[in-house]
Amino acid sequence: MKKIGDNNDLKVLCERYKNTRFHISSDPIRKLRNVKQKKIIWFPNGLWFGIGCAWLDFMINELEKDPCYYIYQVIANNEMKKIKSMEEMTKFDDEIIDGHKVQKDEWKIDWKTVAKKYDGIEIDVTKDKFYEDSNYYSQNQWFWTWDIPSGAIWKFNDVIIRLIFQKKDNIWYQVNDVIPYVRYQFTKK
Repeated sequence: MKKIGDNNDLKVLCERYKNTRFHISSDPIRKLRNVKQKKIIWFPNGLWFGIGCAWLDFMINELEKDPCYYIYQVIANNEMKKIKSMEEMTKFDDEIIDGHKVQKDEWKIDWKTVAKKYDGIEIDVTKDKFYEDSNYYSQNQWFWTWDIPSGAIWKFNDVIIRLIFQKKDNIWYQVNDVIPYVRYQFTKK
């Protein structure tokens, strides 16, 4: 294990991994199980991850909490819906909402319908972009509840979770190296 230091030292190190998915937890991950989605709610159920240092930064600076002791890299080659622009979000809304009981101007999404098609969702759009056009706010209100670029996975067929950082006695240590983004070939069992 390599000693990193306090939260600020970890955030500096994390800047190298701006496009890496990280899951932050107060407990170690023992086993991943597929998660069923509820019909219409604000957020999907599943293993949540932030992109880069987003969750760590949000928890410490916005929520003023520091409940994490484990940071895992999330590598997913599954059928995850990836949204990287407001235009892609509008297409997603049209795809999911069209023909279902949710209206565009509502705060909730029918995640059960989303889960029939996708194994997870990743939204790499900042709220700054969201505010640039008031049409997006009125049509995509559910995104208002999405605090940072992040996502959730509910089916774990082609997912690797790897412990990268661990905190002991308020000191962070690097347990494993971050795996650079590559497309892995998962073997079927």
